Amino acid sequence: MAIRRDQEQPKRNRLEMDLEAYLGLQKASKWVKYEYLGGYAYALAGGSNAHDTISYNAQAMLDAILGEDGLCKPHGPNVQVVINEDKYVYPDAFVTCDEEGLDDKATKLHSPTLVIEVLSPGTQDMDQNEKLILYQSSSSVHTYILVSSEMRRVQVYQRADSGWTYDVYHAGENITIRAMDITLPVNRLYRRTHVV
Repeated sequence: MAIRRDQEQPKRNRLEMDLEAYLGLQKASKWVKYEYLGGYAYALAGGSNAHDTISYNAQAMLDAILGEDGLCKPHGPNVQVVINEDKYVYPDAFVTCDEEGLDDKATKLHSPTLVIEVLSPGTQDMDQNEKLILYQSSSSVHTYILVSSEMRRVQVYQRADSGWTYDVYHAGENITIRAMDITLPVNRLYRRTHVV
């Protein structure tokens, strides 16, 4: 299939292609990572310093909380998540709680339980819409967290018996992740940033 640059979303560098072409693109690309959602590959652009720091803080905080015991392990944006046969993404931070997630040689993981995306002007529409639907459709994901890189505001979606709950947290508040029985302080996500 020919690769076609989509004129509808030039900001996101959306390329229409089939899965085989996407896998070839991923293999050939040495410097650019691409996410693949429903027939389109999206080039991942560089983020701001705040975006990078928040992503790092999320992964480091999860690592400190989860410790070295057990199956649960945090991961960063260099490991790809495969949700199903046509959904390949690179979350800013995520947790797996299975044997696959402990494999040091794995480059793709299939069962995230907690997913964190840091919002920026170029990604927030995708993160708040397509990816929200994507993660909520995954049976392994119990928590989806959206962290603003422009203000201390965190949106949290958590799976519940009756569907999904939605809460918003701000500076000084603590996020309780019910499925893991852990607490994430909002201010620690923003450590070493000037985001207020």
